[in-house]
Amino acid sequence: MTESGNDLEFDIAVVGMSGRFPQAPDVASFWAACRDGAECVSRWENSSRSNGRTFAGGLVADQDLFDPGAFGMSPSEAELLDPQHRIFLEVCWESLEASAVVPGGEDLISVYAASAPSRYQPDPGDSEDENARYQRMIANSPDFLATRVSYLLDLRGEAINVQTACSSSLVAVHMACQSLRAGQSDVALAGGVSVDPDQHLGYAHQEGMITSPDGRCLPFDAEARGAVPGNGGAVVVLQRLGDALATGRPIHAVIRGSAVNNDGRAKSGFMAPNAQGQSDAIATALAAADVPAETIGYLETHGTGTRLGDPIEIQAARSAFGLFTDRTGYCALGSLKANFGHLDRAAGVAGLVKAVHVVRDGIIPPLVGFGAPNPELELERSAFRVPTTTDVWPTEGPRRAGVSSFGVGGTNAHVIVESHHVVENDAPRKRAGPVALPLSAHSPHSLAKSATELVDSVRTSAPSLVEVAHTLAAGRSRGHR
Repeated sequence: MTESGNDLEFDIAVVGMSGRFPQAPDVASFWAACRDGAECVSRWENSSRSNGRTFAGGLVADQDLFDPGAFGMSPSEAELLDPQHRIFLEVCWESLEASAVVPGGEDLISVYAASAPSRYQPDPGDSEDENARYQRMIANSPDFLATRVSYLLDLRGEAINVQTACSSSLVAVHMACQSLRAGQSDVALAGGVSVDPDQHLGYAHQEGMITSPDGRCLPFDAEARGAVPGNGGAVVVLQRLGDALATGRPIHAVIRGSAVNNDGRAKSGFMAPNAQGQSDAIATALAAADVPAETIGYLETHGTGTRLGDPIEIQAARSAFGLFTDRTGYCALGSLKANFGHLDRAAGVAGLVKAVHVVRDGIIPPLVGFGAPNPELELERSAFRVPTTTDVWPTEGPRRAGVSSFGVGGTNAHVIVESHHVVENDAPRKRAGPVALPLSAHSPHSLAKSATELVDSVRTSAPSLVEVAHTLAAGRSRGHR
């Protein structure tokens, strides 16, 4: 262990992030919505299709837009491709760009990916033969999500699909961390995507099922009645902390520990949650992280907002934290399902992206729509509190957060993230003169868009323009946008 408490080989740096979310086309707008307590679930009317359906959901815009030429694909190939695969491919490319990782080099870059079952039905045409049917299957099956990314982006590490229902993408993060620690990967992308082409059709609510009857998700609230479907996708780029420091990559946060387990049969049914299994996953992650439970100031929960799930989740977390501390009321709860709906296979990694921003920026977002706590939770006897305003997190010591994701069938995942202490160079930076920022793109439209995004990024983060110019000139692989 180093003086800062970090193990450079065990701890994993989050060096890049990208995503698509309801009413938030990128990670920056996603975090702004979380930070400001915005509800990004849409509600609408559809008199021609009522039939008892609830017209609400977290909708992803422009899922039909894709630039096949940027990835060396033909328009006909792209048309066959499930929108989930298109979006995931885009966010993987963006996340590599954000982390200054260049594909095709000596690094073993792995992909751990999850997607929902495909609901995309491209028109087969009148003369579809066996070969065409096979190509359509390849373009839509979740089996080829990770391998397609590796092929099109020229990544040489492991390419593994992860399917554990709603916990899939956080399990993917855990597997990526394990691969990095074992030396099987130098860099790893981990994430998930869940996009329904029929997202505007709403959903059918049935009493006793997970969905909300009124199109609102209110985790831990006395009025909570279920979740709302959401669409989206996200990816994080991970690297061993020592390697990230050596290469000078941006370090948004550090993953200190993680754990995955399964409930087994000790529950009322296959689809039922289990407090003991969830508690064991949290406790194991805390032990792996080797940090005191009383230093976890934020918990991004699975937070479905159901009558059954919420009490079980709080019971599990209270039990796990209780193994290490008897302090009460110090850890803030969050659930992005209240903001964006249930992102299904992408829910876990989206929760991680949110928690990374929480510890990095020192801001605890409010839980959207929260009024009064469900009395069954007995929050007053727990380590947990519900924030109703945007709070500033004190900066004394490292900020730490936990992220939970639980899948139907009982696979539970938990990750512990920590803020990264940046040591600034004490010498004042020399003021640079005019700096040329080279840009390239496949079309004038893409070039203009890149220039606008660059201006926005520079205004927001105020980086060294000399460093930006160097990255733009030397840190891009040929053949990509």
